[in-house]
Formats: sequence, structure tokens, C-alpha cells
Amino acid sequence: YQVSNIIKNKDGIPTSYELQAWQRYHGSEPYISKLSIFFFSNENEALNSYKNGVIESVAGISPKQANAIRAGVPEAKILHFPLPRIFGVFFNQNQAQVFTYPEVRQALNIAIDRQYIIKRVLYGYGIEIDSPLPQDSYTKSTSTDTGPSIDKAKDILAKAGWSLNKDGILEKKNGKTTVTLEFSISTADTPDLKETAEIIKSQWEELGAKVNVKIFEYGDLYQNVISTRKYDSLLFGEFIGKDLDLYAFWHSSQRGSSGLNIANYVNSKVDKLLEDARTSFDEKEKNKIYSQFNEIIQRDIPAVFIYSPEFMYVVPDKIQGINLKDI
Repeated sequence: YQVSNIIKNKDGIPTSYELQAWQRYHGSEPYISKLSIFFFSNENEALNSYKNGVIESVAGISPKQANAIRAGVPEAKILHFPLPRIFGVFFNQNQAQVFTYPEVRQALNIAIDRQYIIKRVLYGYGIEIDSPLPQDSYTKSTSTDTGPSIDKAKDILAKAGWSLNKDGILEKKNGKTTVTLEFSISTADTPDLKETAEIIKSQWEELGAKVNVKIFEYGDLYQNVISTRKYDSLLFGEFIGKDLDLYAFWHSSQRGSSGLNIANYVNSKVDKLLEDARTSFDEKEKNKIYSQFNEIIQRDIPAVFIYSPEFMYVVPDKIQGINLKDI
């Protein structure tokens, strides 16, 4: 294709490009003879143009809008593919003593109904995960759990000595002190994260925990909560990227204000595996390393992994042959 026209606004910023099939291209002529690419300052403008027939395709829309299009435009084709991002609740054991108990982390993990969250918050446009890696060949679960189970989670805690107090909250004797299953979830002030936090709060309170949800503007969350590690647990997302380098997220050297290890996780075996993965150029060896890494993380449960969101691309049914395997 060659650029045949560029339309700019009064500030000289392009608002659209037109591409025409180039007659001198050495190969066969493309099936699509003309492409018009429009740019919008926000999602609403793009969706209004789609609804008004100005554009035929739109990409990168929210699950809510994709659901609205699916309901209102039956002929629309919505392609969706997992993004290399993971969302979960990261436990800060340095601040909340209750997370130092393995049975607590295990019970909280089992009690989460991930499919309900994906259906309710993402309108089905998400992939259930139980790993710090996006869905891939070496992220197969080593867990024997087949799904969420409040009863099984309660049983795990009961066998470990946790029982309900007069307020209906689980507690456990630890020498002369009593530890209560009470903590907070901090997250950003976005509709999807707020709703996810409230659903998790409800599910964990059914287990017998007392959970307080704390909402912060993103700038405040990053500067005053994440950087200072002043949270019991953090509902947050991580962009993994195509190279799948997890060093920044899980290596013990990345704890503290300057790093992205938001679980403050420490494990010498994991450190060694992440270091080896960074220096390996053999794909099979790298897969083996990440499989071992995944097994340790699923055993230690430093976080509850919930979902990977999907990339949505609305196209007319007449457009064929689209493959968006890697986003």
C-alpha cells in the first residue's frame, strides 16, 4: 500500500490516513484495495464513529463496550486474544502477619471464584490463571484443585487451628497472642479493579475473613502505597511482555521502593532460576526453567493470580484471515 491522503486538524496533527493498493507492488494485488485509518482522542469518540458507520473496525476497546457491541450489532465479529498481562492480589507478608501463615494463603487462593470475576467484570473477555505467567505451554497448573471451594478452604483453616470468634471472624492462637484473619486490599480507582476488589472481599468474607477495600487514585497508589510498600495486599496488574522476563517482578533484589517485586517475595531457588532464564537462549531450556519457577510459586502462593485480560478487535464479517496470536 501507499499513502494517498493525510487529513490533519488545525494543530497539524493527523486525524486520518488513506492507503491505496500500490499498483507497482511486485506481488499479487491485495483483496482490500483501500484502507482508511482514523485516530480518536478517546474510546467514546471511536465507538460513536463505529456506530455511525464512519469506521467498520475498532480495536483495543473495553470489555463493557465489546459486550454492548455484541448485543447491539449482531453482524459484528469480535476477535479476542489473551494479552501478556496478569492481574492478581499480591500479599505483603512484611506488613500483614496473617499472610505469613501458609494455610491462609492456600485457603484464600482456593476460595476465589475466578470464572465469576471474569464473567461479571470482564463480560467473559478474560482467561483464568493461577500463575505469574500469561497463558502458555509452561504455565500448566500443578495444583490438584478443580475450582473454587469455600468449604475446602474452611477445612484447611480449621485443621490448622483457625476458628470463628464472637464476631464471626476467624482467629488463631499463636502462643500468648491471637492472630485475626483481618487485612485490607489496596487497588486503583478504576471500574474493573474496584468491582473485582469488592467481589474478592465478598468471597473471602464468606470464608470467615474481615476485609477492607482501599481505593486510591493511580498516582497516589503508586507514590504513597506501592513505592512505600504500605499495603496488606495489593490488587494490581503486571505487563509481562513478549520476552517473558520475570526478573523484575519476582527476584528478591527487586523488593522495596525501586523494584517491581510487589509481593516482597524472597526465594533463593527462584532467584537462581530467574537469573538462568535471563541468560538462556535455548527455548527448551527456558521452558524447563519457567516450569520449575512456576511450581515453586504455586507452592509458596505469594499472590492469588486471577485473570489475564483479552485484546478485543471488532471487524466486519467480510474481513477474513486475521491472526492475532501474539499481541
